[in-house]
Amino acid sequence: MAKTSQPRVVVLALPNPLLSSLAAPLDVFGGLGTVTSRCTGEPEAPAFDLAVATLDGGPLRMNGGLQLTPPLRMADAGQPDLVIISGVLSFPGMEEALPPAIEWLAERHARGAWLASICTGAFPLARTGLLDDRTATTHWAVVQRFREQHPAVQLQPWRMFTDEQTLFCSAGSTAGYDLCLHVVGRLMGREAALDCARALLVEPQRDSQRPFAVPDLPRGHHDVEIRAAQRRIDADFGERLTIAHPAREAGLSPRTFERRFKAATGEPPVRCLQRVPV
Repeated sequence: MAKTSQPRVVVLALPNPLLSSLAAPLDVFGGLGTVTSRCTGEPEAPAFDLAVATLDGGPLRMNGGLQLTPPLRMADAGQPDLVIISGVLSFPGMEEALPPAIEWLAERHARGAWLASICTGAFPLARTGLLDDRTATTHWAVVQRFREQHPAVQLQPWRMFTDEQTLFCSAGSTAGYDLCLHVVGRLMGREAALDCARALLVEPQRDSQRPFAVPDLPRGHHDVEIRAAQRRIDADFGERLTIAHPAREAGLSPRTFERRFKAATGEPPVRCLQRVPV
């Protein structure tokens, strides 16, 4: 990354964006030297040159009817030091809009920019090819889709964020704060990241989305061994489990485990394993 007094950060807001994936970088990169200074009583001195851009400069529409109009077109964003790619609420319509963004992102990276994605922003980042044979993460609910579309990426779905030196990805929604604080630490040092975390009341150093990725099979049944096996599957989110693993946890043979699991949940155990993105 270029050495400047104020690194330029551009948040690329894709169509139908997740508001949280815009708020996180604006809070973190916009807050360092402003919100943090207000908390300590020091003179305000923004640490970053921060801007939001859309693909065409047009307004953004989000859930609840909220509409925002960023002041910048992607083509007019110049050469940022860091680009943050927003997540999206839904995929329909996004795929058609992506080719110009993918080319722009690849060019920015070739000229030295760091690229970071929040949530489903990992999809356009992966389409640049830059994540091939590198680690990445995204929201746990779209892991299977991501694996199908980008098999060359070393996806780590249990991670809150990944760091490949100049390429970063985060899990969904508020994991964007974890990612942005990490990048601030890379750029400005650990103390700056901690100052920002304290000002925003964000818990630093969360590193796993396992607790949030719960398979949606029934838990209210009375089979104690099967409930224990379901907890094992939850705890090993992201690992490549076979039926033998939770069966052993339940103290049952694989055949008995399969029969009792289906009786308790209404689904065969393989369905539960498939719902845990691995």
